[in-house]
Amino acid sequence: MTTKISGIIVNKQDYQLVDAVVNIYTINGIIAIYCPGGVRKITSKNQAFLQLFNYCEFELFFAYSKNKMHRLKTGVILETFSNINSNYERLMVTNYLVKLYSELSEDTNIIFNELLVILQNINNDKNEVKKLFCFLTFKVLKLLGLQLRLNHCSICKSNNNIKTINWSAGGFVCRGCFKNEQQIFPISLLQGRIKFC
Repeated sequence: MTTKISGIIVNKQDYQLVDAVVNIYTINGIIAIYCPGGVRKITSKNQAFLQLFNYCEFELFFAYSKNKMHRLKTGVILETFSNINSNYERLMVTNYLVKLYSELSEDTNIIFNELLVILQNINNDKNEVKKLFCFLTFKVLKLLGLQLRLNHCSICKSNNNIKTINWSAGGFVCRGCFKNEQQIFPISLLQGRIKFC
């Protein structure tokens, strides 16, 4: 019996000589799919859509046993993120963020939709990858309950002359509270992504 499911390809592992195992992130979490029939061959009809970070609709032979994997029948690309795979910096940031988001055990439907928006933003954004990376890392920290104070100095509560982030103080630090031995985190990376900046 076949079933259709939509998801983002988050990992692809070679298996045997010309097969693969693909992990896709769906609204129900991560699912592993066995892709037989030589999907790594150039002539395979399934080769084109099995690229990392593609958003696809998969037709699967559903495995009802927990110790078996679903098998791929065919698939269709819903959205491709070719700019991510053509730029090393974008690829690294996307890989990190996808792994980070896939570890969250929150509402997978919300995380799936947010992950799709993240991929669209990274794919379309020309120069803002570092800012987006910082913003999304802070967002994940918030989801994990580790929210930094980013609306004022975490030591004196001042809104003026913010210099850096002090991780041990739990947020921004102003010039008056800053000590020279602290490492400087460039606030310019966050401007435009957080209300205070």
